Amino acid sequence: LFVEELLQLAVAAWQTVSCSSSRSLPGRAVSLPRALLFAVKVSRPYFWLVTIWLYLLPTGQYYHLWSQARFWAGLLYAALPLNLLCYLMNDLADVDVDVDNPRKGGVLYGVVAHAAALRTAVPTAVLAQLP
Repeated sequence: LFVEELLQLAVAAWQTVSCSSSRSLPGRAVSLPRALLFAVKVSRPYFWLVTIWLYLLPTGQYYHLWSQARFWAGLLYAALPLNLLCYLMNDLADVDVDVDNPRKGGVLYGVVAHAAALRTAVPTAVLAQLP
């Protein structure tokens, strides 16, 4: 039931946020691929390297892990879902400051989006945390 409610929230959010431009106002319908692209942009793909490195560091020379599906699932989680959660929370907290930040807007420092658009990515971030 909880997952179904989250899915309905996510679908509603995907239908109301506009992801065609990182500075656009919400309100226009958007396709699922555009909503997912927005989520990827919020997760700052450049910083995936950092979390992947932190995930790989303790594995050391345990090469047998590379053949296990759980290892690859964890690596995937360290890339997108973890960064989406962290950077979405950061962007929601700093939405007023980020508008005037000249570094925001690229792949390195994340998207500049209105609070309403960022809030619609919350269901996506929550769903990405589910196993």
